[in-house]
Amino acid sequence: MPTNSDVLAVAEQFSAAIPSLDADAVARLYTDDVVVQSNASNETQTKDQNIAMLRVIFGIEREHGYHDIERIPTPDGFVQIHTFRPVFTDGSSGGEARVCMVAEVRDGKICRLREFLDGAQIGVFWSRVAEASKNA
Repeated sequence: MPTNSDVLAVAEQFSAAIPSLDADAVARLYTDDVVVQSNASNETQTKDQNIAMLRVIFGIEREHGYHDIERIPTPDGFVQIHTFRPVFTDGSSGGEARVCMVAEVRDGKICRLREFLDGAQIGVFWSRVAEASKNA
Protein backbone atom coordinates (compact mmCIF):
# COMPACT_ATOMS: atom_id res chain seq x y z
CA MET A 1 0.00 0.00 0.00
CA PRO A 2 1.47 3.40 -0.96
CA THR A 3 2.13 5.97 1.75
CA ASN A 4 0.28 9.30 1.86
CA SER A 5 3.45 11.16 0.95
CA ASP A 6 4.04 8.84 -2.04
CA VAL A 7 0.57 9.33 -3.50
CA LEU A 8 0.58 13.06 -2.84
CA ALA A 9 3.92 13.30 -4.68
CA VAL A 10 2.35 11.56 -7.68
CA ALA A 11 -0.63 13.93 -7.47
CA GLU A 12 1.72 16.94 -7.44
CA GLN A 13 3.63 15.61 -10.45
CA PHE A 14 0.38 14.99 -12.34
CA SER A 15 -0.96 18.43 -11.51
CA ALA A 16 2.29 19.94 -12.81
CA ALA A 17 2.44 17.84 -16.00
CA ILE A 18 -1.10 18.62 -17.15
CA PRO A 19 -0.83 22.44 -17.04
CA SER A 20 2.60 22.24 -18.68
CA LEU A 21 0.80 20.75 -21.71
CA ASP A 22 3.34 17.91 -21.74
CA ALA A 23 1.66 14.66 -22.80
CA ASP A 24 4.95 12.75 -22.47
CA ALA A 25 5.25 13.82 -18.82
CA VAL A 26 1.69 12.58 -18.20
CA ALA A 27 2.50 9.29 -19.94
CA ARG A 28 5.46 8.76 -17.60
CA LEU A 29 3.08 9.05 -14.62
CA TYR A 30 0.76 6.29 -15.92
CA THR A 31 1.30 2.56 -15.59
CA ASP A 32 1.24 0.76 -18.94
CA ASP A 33 -2.12 -0.79 -18.04
CA VAL A 34 -3.74 2.41 -16.73
CA VAL A 35 -7.49 2.79 -17.13
CA VAL A 36 -8.74 6.36 -17.55
CA GLN A 37 -12.43 7.15 -17.36
CA SER A 38 -14.41 10.37 -17.47
CA ASN A 39 -18.10 10.72 -16.82
CA ALA A 40 -18.15 13.21 -19.73
CA SER A 41 -17.86 10.32 -22.21
CA ASN A 42 -18.56 7.41 -19.85
CA GLU A 43 -15.95 5.41 -21.75
CA THR A 44 -12.66 4.01 -20.56
CA GLN A 45 -9.38 4.76 -22.27
CA THR A 46 -6.07 2.96 -22.41
CA LYS A 47 -2.81 4.79 -21.85
CA ASP A 48 -2.27 5.26 -25.59
CA GLN A 49 -5.84 6.49 -26.16
CA ASN A 50 -5.67 8.98 -23.30
CA ILE A 51 -2.27 10.33 -24.31
CA ALA A 52 -3.45 10.71 -27.92
CA MET A 53 -6.48 12.67 -26.69
CA LEU A 54 -4.27 14.85 -24.48
CA ARG A 55 -2.03 15.62 -27.46
CA VAL A 56 -5.08 16.90 -29.36
CA ILE A 57 -6.27 18.92 -26.37
CA PHE A 58 -2.84 20.38 -25.62
CA GLY A 59 -2.46 21.29 -29.29
CA ILE A 60 -5.39 23.72 -29.10
CA GLU A 61 -4.68 25.17 -25.66
CA ARG A 62 -2.52 27.91 -24.27
CA GLU A 63 -3.47 26.94 -20.72
CA HIS A 64 -4.96 23.80 -19.19
CA GLY A 65 -5.49 25.41 -15.84
CA TYR A 66 -6.02 23.51 -12.61
CA HIS A 67 -6.93 26.03 -9.90
CA ASP A 68 -8.07 25.86 -6.27
CA ILE A 69 -6.65 22.36 -5.86
CA GLU A 70 -7.66 20.27 -2.85
CA ARG A 71 -6.21 16.79 -2.30
CA ILE A 72 -7.04 13.95 0.02
CA PRO A 73 -4.94 10.78 0.19
CA THR A 74 -6.84 7.49 0.14
CA PRO A 75 -5.62 3.99 1.00
CA ASP A 76 -4.95 3.29 -2.71
CA GLY A 77 -4.27 6.76 -4.11
CA PHE A 78 -5.82 10.19 -3.89
CA VAL A 79 -8.87 12.30 -4.54
CA GLN A 80 -8.29 15.69 -6.10
CA ILE A 81 -10.85 18.44 -6.50
CA HIS A 82 -9.98 21.44 -8.63
CA THR A 83 -11.41 24.11 -10.88
CA PHE A 84 -10.57 23.57 -14.56
CA ARG A 85 -10.22 26.70 -16.68
CA PRO A 86 -8.95 25.95 -20.19
CA VAL A 87 -7.73 28.77 -22.41
CA PHE A 88 -7.34 28.21 -26.15
CA THR A 89 -4.33 29.29 -28.20
CA ASP A 90 -6.35 32.25 -29.51
CA GLY A 91 -6.86 33.46 -25.91
CA SER A 92 -10.55 32.55 -25.70
CA SER A 93 -11.96 30.72 -22.69
CA GLY A 94 -13.12 27.12 -22.77
CA GLY A 95 -15.35 27.69 -19.74
CA GLU A 96 -14.92 26.63 -16.15
CA ALA A 97 -15.84 23.44 -14.30
CA ARG A 98 -15.30 22.02 -10.86
CA VAL A 99 -13.70 18.57 -11.26
CA CYS A 100 -13.26 15.61 -8.95
CA MET A 101 -10.57 13.08 -9.84
CA VAL A 102 -10.17 9.76 -8.09
CA ALA A 103 -6.80 8.13 -8.71
CA GLU A 104 -5.35 4.80 -7.74
CA VAL A 105 -1.55 4.60 -7.49
CA ARG A 106 0.65 1.55 -7.88
CA ASP A 107 4.45 1.58 -7.73
CA GLY A 108 4.57 5.39 -7.89
CA LYS A 109 2.35 5.68 -10.97
CA ILE A 110 -1.34 6.19 -11.66
CA CYS A 111 -3.01 2.89 -12.56
CA ARG A 112 -6.61 4.10 -12.60
CA LEU A 113 -7.96 7.61 -13.02
CA ARG A 114 -11.63 8.54 -12.86
CA GLU A 115 -12.71 12.10 -13.59
CA PHE A 116 -16.09 13.57 -12.71
CA LEU A 117 -17.33 16.92 -13.99
CA ASP A 118 -20.34 18.68 -15.46
CA GLY A 119 -19.43 18.68 -19.16
CA ALA A 120 -22.06 21.32 -19.93
CA GLN A 121 -20.02 23.87 -17.97
CA ILE A 122 -17.21 23.49 -20.51
CA GLY A 123 -19.28 22.78 -23.61
CA VAL A 124 -17.20 25.19 -25.68
CA PHE A 125 -14.07 23.27 -24.69
CA TRP A 126 -15.55 19.90 -25.71
CA SER A 127 -16.77 21.33 -29.03
CA ARG A 128 -13.29 22.59 -29.87
CA VAL A 129 -11.74 19.28 -28.82
CA ALA A 130 -14.17 17.36 -31.05
CA GLU A 131 -13.37 19.67 -33.98
CA ALA A 132 -9.62 19.29 -33.44
CA SER A 133 -9.97 15.49 -33.14
CA LYS A 134 -11.51 15.34 -36.61
CA ASN A 135 -8.51 17.16 -38.04
CA ALA A 136 -5.91 15.08 -36.15
